Amino acid sequence: MTPRSLLKRFEAIVRLRAPLAAGASALALTAGCATGDGSDFDPHERAQSYESQGFATSPVQLGQQDYEELLATFKRGESIPLDVCRRVCERLGGEQVTSCNLPLEADGEEPLTLMCTVEYRYFHPVGRRPPGLLSAAQAEGATACGRWFAESARLEEGAVLAFAALLDELRAHGAPQALQEACLQALWDEVHHTHLTRALALALGADPRRPEVEEFRVRPLLEIALDNAVEGCVQETWSALQATWQAHFAQPGPIQQALAAIAVDETRHAELSWDIDAWIMTRLDEGERQQVIDARAEAVAALRRALASVDTAPLPAALGLPDSAQALDLFDTLSADLLAA
Repeated sequence: MTPRSLLKRFEAIVRLRAPLAAGASALALTAGCATGDGSDFDPHERAQSYESQGFATSPVQLGQQDYEELLATFKRGESIPLDVCRRVCERLGGEQVTSCNLPLEADGEEPLTLMCTVEYRYFHPVGRRPPGLLSAAQAEGATACGRWFAESARLEEGAVLAFAALLDELRAHGAPQALQEACLQALWDEVHHTHLTRALALALGADPRRPEVEEFRVRPLLEIALDNAVEGCVQETWSALQATWQAHFAQPGPIQQALAAIAVDETRHAELSWDIDAWIMTRLDEGERQQVIDARAEAVAALRRALASVDTAPLPAALGLPDSAQALDLFDTLSADLLAA
């Protein structure tokens, strides 16, 4: 599959589901994000709540030894230290894990399960996050539009670091030259996205924060494959479809133009994720391949749960974001069409 064919599939999905968003474009025109003299700003917007992340709880099956060690140290239902959670729940994404606990015993059984709560930042179509990306407080003193683009700019710059790290890893593991070149192109795409979103954030009164990440190391192939399955094949593919939706329904002008450019690039990055997945899977043994398949399936289920609970009402219609029902419909169509691969 080529990026162009994937883009056509996204465009077809959006056109098919567009009747669900009847009136969204007109609403975007009446609930604008000013990028000029500020005359379009909603005077009540500063008081609105703003949330750019969602949380989902996912079960992780443990080995007998790991389970017994945790049970010997921590009580059921007790909060477990974050460093332990991130180590044990790592296949869900290291820094994404925010908490974990051993579930309360049910019906006298002791399933080898740890419940991991994972943070997903899926309403910013900015693609891949670098390993070890640290959380950051949102920008203050700006409108919701400004804060949204400020966080987008931080994550876009984080994606620059992600692709720089991934390029080093592809080179270290002898990946085909075509994958390395596509990764380098993605890096420069993310530099462009950072400039686009940062300019919009500043125009809307927000000063984006810089991303902070832990020290980089070249990871083993399996670790790269697990991260790519979650961050690339699931998160980045969803982000590309969401950006395609926003490009259709966002406020016409600079915002829509920026999102349209991002949608095309993120679609190409999603395709790169699947190409990397196809190459890495040939380098893994059967057990490792199954781990990657399971990680992707868990990420799909967790992201769907998170999308079901999100509320975009506080965010301006000018951003063209799908509401929860629309997002679930888009995601289910995407899952049936591609993510089940």
